[in-house]
Amino acid sequence: MATPRHKFDLLGERLVRAGVLSKEALEQALREQKESLAPLGELLIRKGLVAEEMVREALEAQVHEIVYDLFHWGDGEFRFEVLPVKVPRRLPTLISAEELMLNVLRMADEWPGIQKKIPTKRLVFAKMEDGRDLDGHLKEVFDLVDGRSDVEEILQKSLLGEFTTLENLVWLMDKGYIIPVGAKGEEAKEEVVVPKALPFDWRKVAMVALIAVLLGAILLPFDLSFLTRGLTKEELISPSYRALLEEGRRERFSDLLLQGQQRP
Repeated sequence: MATPRHKFDLLGERLVRAGVLSKEALEQALREQKESLAPLGELLIRKGLVAEEMVREALEAQVHEIVYDLFHWGDGEFRFEVLPVKVPRRLPTLISAEELMLNVLRMADEWPGIQKKIPTKRLVFAKMEDGRDLDGHLKEVFDLVDGRSDVEEILQKSLLGEFTTLENLVWLMDKGYIIPVGAKGEEAKEEVVVPKALPFDWRKVAMVALIAVLLGAILLPFDLSFLTRGLTKEELISPSYRALLEEGRRERFSDLLLQGQQRP
C-alpha cells in the first residue's frame, strides 16, 4: 500500500497548515471519525468545517505526491489483490491509466526545469503585478506571495501540492508577475528544491503502463485528472505531451514507454 511519507502529508495536517482548519477542529473531527468510521474529508464537509473544493484540492495533492513517489522507489515488494473499491459518496472518482502515465512523464520532464528556476526553497518572491487577470491555480499561488514568505512557507500554505505550486510559481516568474527578492538563511545556497528529480527509472514507468494496459483502467477513490487541470495556462504543458493527450495516440504512447524515451 502506498501511503503519505509522514504525518504532515495527511489530509488534516495539510488543511491545518493551509490555515483553513484549526488544530482544535481537526482533533474533534478525528475523535468523531473513530466512532463513525467515516472518511475524514466527508466528515469535514458534512460538518461545514471546510469547503468541498478545498478538501478535494488537498486530496488531489496528496494522491499526486504518493503516486509520483512510487516511481522513485529503489526496490519494493508488490502484491496485487482484487478487492472491492469503496467510493466516497461526496468524492467519486475514476482514473484514466493513460492520463496518469502521460502526466507522470510530464512531471518527470519538467522537474529539472523547475529546479533551475527555483534552486532553493528559501527563495523569497515579491509581486510586480496586481494579478487581476489570473484565475484558478495561478491565482491561488499568486495570492500566497507576499514578499516575506519563502518558497517553503508558500508550499506549507498551499493545498495544491509541491509540483503544482512550484510549477505555477515558475510561470508567474517567467511572465513577470513575481520576482525573486532574496533568500532566507545561509543554508539557502546549498538547499535544492527537488532532489527527487534526479535519476528517473523509465523501466518502472513502462512496467506500470503495461500493468495498466492489462487492467484496462485503474480505479481509486480519487480523480487524477487534476494533474492536467492544475495547468491553467497552455504554456505549462509540453507541446509533445499535449499532442498525445489531444490526439489520443495510444500506440505512440506505448512505444515511448517501452523505448524509454521522454519525447516523441
